[in-house]
Amino acid sequence: MDEKTIESIKRVVLLIEQMRGENGCPWVKKQTFQKHLEEVKDELRELEDAFKNGDNENLKEELGDVLWDVLTLIRISEDEYAFKTKDIADGICEKIIRRKPYIFGNEKAETVEEAVAIWKRIKEEEKNKH
Repeated sequence: MDEKTIESIKRVVLLIEQMRGENGCPWVKKQTFQKHLEEVKDELRELEDAFKNGDNENLKEELGDVLWDVLTLIRISEDEYAFKTKDIADGICEKIIRRKPYIFGNEKAETVEEAVAIWKRIKEEEKNKH
């Protein structure tokens, strides 16, 4: 991912902050996690339709809507559940690194099947620890 892409994602995050801020959008500020989860589901259906229809221009737009809504949902979770966006991002990075030792460690996976088997094995081991 290049610097311009990273800056664009930062711009989305800052826009969401502005929308939820003191002088932001009344509708966005009133969104709860549950209400916004429904928005995400609607956008995912629209994304699927664009994909099924082979409509690349609409697919790009719907991917943007899903990105916006997922990041908004994460921002809402900061207010409602005291999660930090950083903690969510760090958590998924740690999980991916942990579950893909054939990339980030010393295991080998030559095929899709081997990679999936390793992922499932580690996921099951983690589940059994809790």
